[in-house]
Amino acid sequence: MLVYNLIRELQAVLRYEVVSSHALRSIIQLYRHVCQMIDCFCAVYGWILLLIFFEHFIIITDRSFFAIHMYRLVPDLTILHVLEMLSAWVLPLIVNDFLLTGACAAAETALHEFEKDLCNYEPKPRFRLLNALNLNPTLLYATFGIISSYLTVFLQFSPVE
Repeated sequence: MLVYNLIRELQAVLRYEVVSSHALRSIIQLYRHVCQMIDCFCAVYGWILLLIFFEHFIIITDRSFFAIHMYRLVPDLTILHVLEMLSAWVLPLIVNDFLLTGACAAAETALHEFEKDLCNYEPKPRFRLLNALNLNPTLLYATFGIISSYLTVFLQFSPVE
C-alpha cells in the first residue's frame, strides 16, 4: 500500500501543480525506482509467493474436503459445525491471499495510470510470479475454481459409509 500511496501522490503533483523540469526529472527518477523496487520484489519473493499460494491451495482443498466429508459421515454434525471448521481453517488463508493480491493489484493499477499521465506508455503487468503468473485477483478466482472442481471430483468418488 505504500507504493500505491506514493504513486497517487505523484499523480496529484502532475495533475494539479505546475511542475518544473527539475521536479519532472525527479518524478521520473522516482518512478524508475518504484519500477525497480517492484521488479526486485518479484525476483526475490517470486518462488516464495508461488509456494505460499500452492500451499494455501492444498490446505484449502484438503480442509474443505475433510469438513464436507465429515458432514456426510457424522450424523450429529450440522452445517453450522462445518462452517465453523471452514472459517477456522480456510478463512484466514483466503483473507491473506486476497489482501496480498489486492495490494499488488491496486499498486499495479495506480502505476499504470501514472505511466499514462507521465509518458503515454502502454502498461504491462508489474507484479508477476517468476515472470509467468500475474499476481492479481484473477489468479485467486482461477485457484478457487480449481479447488471447487477438485472438491466436486473428490466428493463424487468418495464412498458414503
